[in-house]
Amino acid sequence: MPSTKGLVLVTLFGFLPGRDVGSGATGFVGTAVTRAFIDAGYPVRGTARSQSKAQKWEGWQESEYKNKVDWAIVEDVIVPGAFKDAMKDIEFVVHTAAPFTIAFKDNEKDMLLPSIRGTENILAAAKNEASVKHMIITSSIAAVIDLLQGPRPGYTYTSKDWNPATYEQAVVSPIPPFVYCASKSLAEKLAWDDKERKFSLTTICPPTIYGPPHQPLDKMEHLNTSCAIVWSLINADDQSEIPATAFPVGVDVRDVAKLHVRAVDGYNGKAKEQRYLVIGFELFNSQAAQIVRSTPEFANFADRVRNGGGDIPHEHYGVDTKEAEALLGTSFVSAQQSIVDTARRLWELDGKLNKSA
Repeated sequence: MPSTKGLVLVTLFGFLPGRDVGSGATGFVGTAVTRAFIDAGYPVRGTARSQSKAQKWEGWQESEYKNKVDWAIVEDVIVPGAFKDAMKDIEFVVHTAAPFTIAFKDNEKDMLLPSIRGTENILAAAKNEASVKHMIITSSIAAVIDLLQGPRPGYTYTSKDWNPATYEQAVVSPIPPFVYCASKSLAEKLAWDDKERKFSLTTICPPTIYGPPHQPLDKMEHLNTSCAIVWSLINADDQSEIPATAFPVGVDVRDVAKLHVRAVDGYNGKAKEQRYLVIGFELFNSQAAQIVRSTPEFANFADRVRNGGGDIPHEHYGVDTKEAEALLGTSFVSAQQSIVDTARRLWELDGKLNKSA
């Protein structure tokens, strides 16, 4: 029986400098979001760089998700008009296509312009399609915090806070995380400042996103950044020390995906014109490694988990997540559950890829 719910466009794949999009480096959040909309009974159109990438995505999904996506080919998200055909008859736009990465060489060409132009293009296409009612943009806590303020203990960030970094500062900054954070705030502001849009808007601002990955993957070296962080902690044959933590707050990808669905469900109510800060838990790298080491299920892998080093958990900024908690309607997945599920899935993928190699 055909769904009576509106057609959702999910931009699954974005950009990653110097790497073929669809290798698995992007699509972590987009894949989770797509699966969540399918679970909720929404018809979904997804973007892919090529038909072969779409077919590969289908091949990686369980039976309940296969052949449920109407694919639109968008070869390059930063080209003007990129989303024109994909936008036809769409009611809800979910723009997830901008990965978390600090692995880039040129601040402007590789990070700032792709992030900003990708958002410009999705906005332009949506404004030209009368059927569009609502847009959700997956932003980041990076668009909220002031990185130069450091841990900032005692301060609580709210949806009124914005990363103050300017384009001019980001172009010349020698600090990749600063550039990434600037790209997120500048792109999100672009959407809020657009006076021509006739559809409503919701932005979702998560921190580091953990959880089991289900996007296509050629090799473990092509994991998305957050999963790669966990993999580096639990697959260290040389027993090198645990690295310092970039962002001490996290959330599970399944909660992020559910929030996108809830925002569409409530697009004409509580989610309308809202900015949600999403923090599921505090997590330092040393704690993530300890969670895996102390899980009996993983006893056979214990010698691969890093031990020693890492930063000691310390006080840092707070984040007001009341609105996001209310929208989700359930408790956030815990750090314990998220890391255990992530580790299990990563070792499963490692075995699968090694077997097929």
